[in-house]
Amino acid sequence: MKKQTLIPLFFCLFSLLSLKTFGAPWGKSSLKPHTIENETSCDFTPWFAGTMLEPSSTNQDPGDVNFQPYFFYSTSYGEYQNNWSLKSISNFSQTISNILLQIGITKHVQLETIIQTQSTFFKGKTSSHFSDYQLGLGIQLLWDKKGEFQPNLRLVLAETFPTGTFENLDPHFLGNDATGKGSYTSSATLDVSKILYFIPCHPLYFNANIELSYSTPVSIRGVSAYGSDPLTKGKLGPIWGCSLTISSELSITQNWVFGFDLRYLQSFSTHFTNFTNLPTPKVATNNTSRLSFTPCIEYNFKQNLGLIFGGSFSFAGKNIDAIAEGIVSLTYVF
Repeated sequence: MKKQTLIPLFFCLFSLLSLKTFGAPWGKSSLKPHTIENETSCDFTPWFAGTMLEPSSTNQDPGDVNFQPYFFYSTSYGEYQNNWSLKSISNFSQTISNILLQIGITKHVQLETIIQTQSTFFKGKTSSHFSDYQLGLGIQLLWDKKGEFQPNLRLVLAETFPTGTFENLDPHFLGNDATGKGSYTSSATLDVSKILYFIPCHPLYFNANIELSYSTPVSIRGVSAYGSDPLTKGKLGPIWGCSLTISSELSITQNWVFGFDLRYLQSFSTHFTNFTNLPTPKVATNNTSRLSFTPCIEYNFKQNLGLIFGGSFSFAGKNIDAIAEGIVSLTYVF
């Protein structure tokens, strides 16, 4: 591994150990009630639907299903360079629709899956395809205990299958119409949460998660998710990555909740093997990093039904697109 990859790798591993050791508080995405006990001035039971990026840190009860569609409208307006500076590019826009299903199997095990489609718009042309498909298991390790140090703690083991398009793309889109990575990605995510009662009648749900991922080597031809040279032919990878997300929700009333996510994404440098006698094309092999902020507002109609709407924007990065997006999601537990 190259020297420049050691710092972000150390950061991700240190974050994982810190979360596991100190039990950093963390979240959920079902609308289970959290009763405020011993506070007679409070006349409501707060409901939390989860933030935009917050993966659940409590499984659904056995037999319960969380059905949660999302809609994203995203625009990319620049590229972060290797020195973290921002370079302007021609804007391209995308719409992403996905459905998250979480199904409670036992007290400790939950099945979850994500189905996603994506459309890309650039200079008068449109491209639409299915994205990669994800299937995972959530394993509940601990449950939050009020008045004690113990938080919610959940481990998610997931596999992403290469059902999206990633190579032989339309050169018009410069590789931006890719909807997948072309490889199998295995990931492990540790989710931690804790409800805090610093403000009377307005509990704060504090969340954190860290994900580590491994993507298998992928053969690429032509314009792909990794480069825009139509003569490309070779093999890329494997690719290691990680992410760290800090999230929080503040209950304003029983129905209204304010939340946010702060996320750091990192993929580590890899190598490309050229299968042609032509000069090695420009292929994405460098480290990539991005920091983003995603505020949101939740309106919970009732205990098991909530609407989440907000936006997201990146504010720093390296060798990756700068993005801004609007997001709407509906969560329904039955």
